[in-house]
Amino acid sequence: MEKNPLAEFKTLIKSYMNQRTKVYITDGRTFEGLLMCTDRDCNLILSGTMEVKDGIERHIGLTMIPGKHITEVLSDADESIYA
Repeated sequence: MEKNPLAEFKTLIKSYMNQRTKVYITDGRTFEGLLMCTDRDCNLILSGTMEVKDGIERHIGLTMIPGKHITEVLSDADESIYA
């Protein structure tokens, strides 16, 4: 049976709920915050979010990240992503 990458992503994201999460997007920015929810389009909502671009951090609070721009998602449950 062929694997469905979208289904695998959704399963992974569900395991990251209510955990510190780091999200990389297509334009090179990184968002770090508490994963609050997602939807059928794999958009993510993070709270207490910090945006990092070119080494500059900016607190942006609650944010929605469009699923179509996400390249990678990591959780502090995976390994120490904040080391």
